[in-house]
Amino acid sequence: MTTKTPKKKVVKTVIEYKCSPLMSFVNRVSAIINSDDTTVMARNKPVDFTRHRCFSSSSTIMYFAFRHRTNTGFEFNSFFSDVGKLKNRISKQALFANGKKLNPYVFRYLTQETSKEFYKSELVKKLNGYIVLAEDGTTIEVPDTPDAIRYYTLRGNGKLSIADQIEDAKRKIKLAMLYDVLNGNIIDFTYNNFNYSGIPMCMNHLYTLKNHVTDDPGKYLLLADRYYPSLKIFSFVEYMGMKYCIRGKKNFYKNLVKEMKSDDEVIEVTPYKLAFKELSKYPECEAYFKENESIKIRVVRHRYKYTDKDGKEAATELLYFTNLSKDEFSAEDIIDLYSRRWGIETDYKSLKSILEIERHISTNLNIAECCILGKIFMMSIFGIIGKEIDDILRNVYMISKAKGNADKYQYEVNTQQMIDVLRKQGILDGILNGRKRKIRNAITTVIELLNKIKVPIRPDRHYPRWNKYVVSPPKNRYRIDGREHAKVKRFKGIYRTVRK
Repeated sequence: MTTKTPKKKVVKTVIEYKCSPLMSFVNRVSAIINSDDTTVMARNKPVDFTRHRCFSSSSTIMYFAFRHRTNTGFEFNSFFSDVGKLKNRISKQALFANGKKLNPYVFRYLTQETSKEFYKSELVKKLNGYIVLAEDGTTIEVPDTPDAIRYYTLRGNGKLSIADQIEDAKRKIKLAMLYDVLNGNIIDFTYNNFNYSGIPMCMNHLYTLKNHVTDDPGKYLLLADRYYPSLKIFSFVEYMGMKYCIRGKKNFYKNLVKEMKSDDEVIEVTPYKLAFKELSKYPECEAYFKENESIKIRVVRHRYKYTDKDGKEAATELLYFTNLSKDEFSAEDIIDLYSRRWGIETDYKSLKSILEIERHISTNLNIAECCILGKIFMMSIFGIIGKEIDDILRNVYMISKAKGNADKYQYEVNTQQMIDVLRKQGILDGILNGRKRKIRNAITTVIELLNKIKVPIRPDRHYPRWNKYVVSPPKNRYRIDGREHAKVKRFKGIYRTVRK
């Protein structure tokens, strides 16, 4: 079966329509990276990056952000070739010296500044007038070094020995971010000890949204999973004028939920005395409850049916807490809206599997943090471009469907192939050296090749890779044209796939 290709005129029109705003946005990103403010933010010490060198602060930022090879030697050849400066390649020692000078927080600054520019552009996509955001966290491995242990283990809890703390932490950090599920943009991110609560990190991101990204938080809608519902989040979001849709645990306000006569009602929650002590930590929460004795929350109850691992029909009750009105979103709309939160999970998967955020090049903690945070900034830029290409593919599918000749599946861009094409067409050279023609050529080429770098979206398709029983261990290390075979261990006389 041959892939249906849009007519040349349609493709040319799409390129002109999409390329211009995308190119303008990437040009702004280039200007931000090469600005004097970014140079100042990039310094760990005031004397760092003050001399004029061939590998400047902006080059160091670009290297750590867009690094994609398995080791430093291969990356050097690739990076310097992509930016058109292969003859100016530096040594590994010089790179690590620059990496120790680079302040990792510069990547958070760049993420916030590019977000600010993005929401001024024509690229912003909305749902019923709202920009849909998702908040979630994950754990990221850091190098197994004394510095990592000192900074990221369970310190000062008074219950575990140092040895137990080290074993429990496994040299991991807790990473959380605020992600735009419709536009692929990462608005803000923070990291802390791996057992740190996600709620204060979420509050920190909402502060960033309010103070640095937008003057009108009322057009934003927050999605979060069942570990986030709390009076702090609800009252803070209400005070900011935002909307939210957050899944709750079964025991969350269970007495009030039990009194509901239907599956879509408004409950009224009055905070108890002990809760005020926690709420007083945030002026916005305290101010809200000074004006209001209680908070009204709409609860949507949904019975989800599925097939369990034994092949039997099963069901579970899901609760969604929101302040969206029934006029804006019906109960079915709320359920569909929450499903969009999955976009942040796929973004984390891309960070770990495609961009390999946990692949480190040094045991130095400062360099390790630059590697992690740089990849998040990279994911934000390429995420925006990817969502625009997905939008093109979606429009082509809908036009074909209206004409009755649509493909069996909808398609989305293959992120890895898109990044490779952009790099080979000189987007890094364009961003680092401010070459607009290079940026335009890279974006135009990706859009022209959209039928060659797309993959089908197959709903409800999942093949388990771990804890899967196999007849015998694989004979080869790699699958044909694919990744490594899963590791296999013998368990009660049977082989089973394992992660490690």
